[in-house]
Amino acid sequence: MIDAQGRPGIQAISSKVGRTLASWGFTPDWITLTGLVLAVPAAILIAAGLLWQGFVVAAVAAILDVFDGAVAKARGGGTRRGGFFDATADRVVDMLYFGSLAWYLGRDDFRLAVLAMACMGLSMLVSYLRAKAGELGFNAHVGIMERAERLAVLGIGVLIEIFVPGAIVVALWIALALSVVTVAQRFMAVWRQGTAEPPVPLEQIRLIPEFKEIRDRISANRHEGATVVISVRRVWESSRAEWEERRVQARARRVAARDERRRVSERLTSERAAHSTRRPRRRGKQDGSRRP
Repeated sequence: MIDAQGRPGIQAISSKVGRTLASWGFTPDWITLTGLVLAVPAAILIAAGLLWQGFVVAAVAAILDVFDGAVAKARGGGTRRGGFFDATADRVVDMLYFGSLAWYLGRDDFRLAVLAMACMGLSMLVSYLRAKAGELGFNAHVGIMERAERLAVLGIGVLIEIFVPGAIVVALWIALALSVVTVAQRFMAVWRQGTAEPPVPLEQIRLIPEFKEIRDRISANRHEGATVVISVRRVWESSRAEWEERRVQARARRVAARDERRRVSERLTSERAAHSTRRPRRRGKQDGSRRP
């Protein structure tokens, strides 16, 4: 939510800083690695009860996490390797922070440590839903409690805990409840997109020659300056009867081809058996004949 609402302002600042860091020779992988390394002492300080010091170090690591993508764009665009490294580092940082909170709270009540672990599990599920949806071609970039909101809630909880004991527990409960809502939001978003898709994957619509008319219909609605392109669902609904007939015919052709292969195989088998029975026996000493 913060990422979507505050993206223009954040990008305006991060792009300037990213260009500056790139001109100084910094690489996005180096910035990601620095943020990951800083998360370790931040987690140790929080687990030890040094909340103020841990908050400052964690804030610096979070700022670096904002600028690695900006540096990548300033250097000409990121790489898939860099995106993989950044996503992995984010998951490790989340585990470090939730683990430190579990250690800090578990000294007084182990049930509070379980609460922190539950929040960590849901945070991983939230990230997994988005990653898996992107892998399948869906968009799950929705939800009220994404990573930026989660870190903000935990950071505020740690900061208030310095003055008001128990604030971290309240922050964890808020993060837990909103993470459940986010999981439901992302699941329903992907479910609706999956329901709207035709039974043929979009990749096949783009590649298979049989679906050229569908590609043409989609391209026909894509004109210069348009912000909304006709959806695959609308194209599918307008051609449902035609597609269903085509699928029935294709299934019938497959069944006929399978039956024909079976008949040919049976005919060849019977012909070989008949040929073996008709083959004449060799004349030799066994039947008492003599060679000329």
